[in-house]
Amino acid sequence: MRRYRRPQDQSLAEKKKHSTVDEAMQVATAMNADRVVLTHFSQRYPRLPVGLPVEGDPNYGYHIVAYDGMVIPLCMATDMPNLMPLLTGALETDDDRQKAAERKEIYLRPELRLPPAIG
Repeated sequence: MRRYRRPQDQSLAEKKKHSTVDEAMQVATAMNADRVVLTHFSQRYPRLPVGLPVEGDPNYGYHIVAYDGMVIPLCMATDMPNLMPLLTGALETDDDRQKAAERKEIYLRPELRLPPAIG
């Protein structure tokens, strides 16, 4: 996902001592996490965080997006990724859909896929 990150997003994340979505996903991959709950999004992105994995991305299917006040019981963690397309569809705009389609097209091109995490 690094290729989608704007340089200003990375520098802002470093300045605020936060992680970007792709950094969180890389850490999860390196530690063989079963699920990833992504939280604490910038107020500048009221709908969906930038850089979420899309269908076709090797990291797609085990992330959960949680918003302020949202409760996710651990017993539902295995099912939550299946619900993410519904949540995403409810929150995304036409512009979000276009960007996701562009990302999906790139992920389906094998020569542009990221190598698997080492660990």
